[in-house]
Amino acid sequence: MAADNNKMFYGDGRAGDYNPHDYIKMIKRGFVTRANVSEANKVELFSLSLAASSEAEAWFDGLAANEKATWAALEGEFLKQWPKEAPVVKTAQDLAEEMMMLEMCEDELGRKLEVDGISTYEHVQWARKMRPLCVKDTSGLLIPQVRKKLPRPVRNLVQGTFTDWTAFLQAIRNISITDLEDEIEKEKRLRSHDAALQSPTAPLRAAMAKATLATPSAARTYPPSGPTIRRVPAPLTSIPQRLATMERNLPPHHPNTGAGQTAYAKQVVEYKSRFGDLAQPNEFRPYPLTPGTQPLDAGACYDCGQHGHVAKDRQGNPTCPTPQALPEPERRWRSIAGYIYRLGRPNNPPVEIRYVATSSSPLPFYDRDTDSYFIYEYDDEQGKGQGSSE
Repeated sequence: MAADNNKMFYGDGRAGDYNPHDYIKMIKRGFVTRANVSEANKVELFSLSLAASSEAEAWFDGLAANEKATWAALEGEFLKQWPKEAPVVKTAQDLAEEMMMLEMCEDELGRKLEVDGISTYEHVQWARKMRPLCVKDTSGLLIPQVRKKLPRPVRNLVQGTFTDWTAFLQAIRNISITDLEDEIEKEKRLRSHDAALQSPTAPLRAAMAKATLATPSAARTYPPSGPTIRRVPAPLTSIPQRLATMERNLPPHHPNTGAGQTAYAKQVVEYKSRFGDLAQPNEFRPYPLTPGTQPLDAGACYDCGQHGHVAKDRQGNPTCPTPQALPEPERRWRSIAGYIYRLGRPNNPPVEIRYVATSSSPLPFYDRDTDSYFIYEYDDEQGKGQGSSE
C-alpha cells in the first residue's frame, strides 16, 4: 500500500519516479487490502504518498474541495493532469528488423542460464524472445534468413524446410542438449582445422596424410591430329568414389511444369538454408537442376543446360546463345559433375561436346561439411577440338 511505501510520487518525470498510472494502480491495490475504507481515507492515503514540495503535491493542494471530495472525482482529475499515453505500435518492418538483429549467443550454447528464476538454455531463451517478434510474418518468409544467422551447431540440428514459425521455434526448443554438445565439439574441431590450414604448407601436409593412390586408368589413344591433353592432379578421393557419392546424393530433376517449378524453388531455398550462398557445389551437396534442362550426364552446354552447342569455342570464346540462362552455382556444378562423369565413366559412347579441357587448382580444398579433402576442378571448360575425345 502507498502509505507503507517509502517511495514517494513526484509527478515531474524525474528518473526513478513512478509512472503516473502505475502509481494509481498501487494506491488502488492498497484499498483492496483494507475493508471498509472511507472516501476520506482513500483521499488521505493518496495525499500521504505525494513527495513534499513536489509538483504532484502542488497540484493536489490546488484542487477545489469538490474535486477531491471522493476518490472517483480525485482519480478523474489525476488522469486529466497525467493522461495515459498511447503505446507505440511496431510495424511489420520494425519487427522484421528486430528479428534479424536478435542474435543467439554462440559462446553460451549448451550452458544453463538463469532467467526470471528459471533454469534454461541459450537456444530456448532465443526462441522465447523471437516468438513475439514473428507474429506478423504469417507466411514464414523470413525463416530462411533468420535460420542462416543461427550458429552452425544449431543449424545442423534443425533440418528441413519450415514455412511456419510455430513449428520452426518448437524445433529449436526440442534440440537435445546432448546432441547440441556433440555439434559444438564438432564445430571446435572444424575451427581447429581452419586455423591449421592458415599455414601455407599446412594444406599440402594434411592432404598428403590423407591421400591414397588411385588405380591408374587405361591409357587413351588419339588420332595424330587430336588435341593435346593436359594432365590433371588426381583428386584425393578417387573418381569412382566421387561418382558413386554424386549419384547417391543427386536431388530429383523436375520437369518444366508448374509443379516442377514449385518443387525446384523449394530445393533452391533448402540448399541455401543448409549450405549458404557461398557454398561450393560438390558431390556431397549437388546443386538443384533447372526444370526443362538436360541431365548432368547428357553432354549438354554448361551455361544453359541444352544440346546443340557448347559453352566456348576452341579459342575460348563464348558460343552459348544464352550464357546466363542458368544460375551461377548450377553452371559451376555442371562443370564439376561433367568432369566426374567423364573420368568416372571412361567407356561412355561419344557425346556432342567433342573436346573438354580441364584446368584445376593444384591446392587441396578442405570441405567442412564432410571433413574431407579434395582437389577441385573449378573450371571444366567446353570447347570444340579436332575430333572426338572418346
